[in-house]
Amino acid sequence: MLVCNPNQEAWKWKHIKRKTDRDDALKLAKLAALGQLVPVYIPCRRQREYRRLVKYRQVVVGRINRVQNNIRAIFAQRGMEMVAWSEGMALERLEVDASAP
Repeated sequence: MLVCNPNQEAWKWKHIKRKTDRDDALKLAKLAALGQLVPVYIPCRRQREYRRLVKYRQVVVGRINRVQNNIRAIFAQRGMEMVAWSEGMALERLEVDASAP
């Protein structure tokens, strides 16, 4: 299988009156036979999985920021001051809340 970039000049269909799947397949077969199709780079499976993981992490970080901003807005609406977010602060608050009856 050959994966190619459809933005190449060879893929342009400027002066074609009839465009069908059959005609497209024939043109692509001719281009492949002449070696005019330039394949694109496809990363290995491990690299694709890593990129997917990084992208998902960005989604999760975005969700966390959205929730923190919503909480900060609720505090601001009530005229309360919000301290900076940190893991230590979150743990301290959980311990205080857990000790309350």
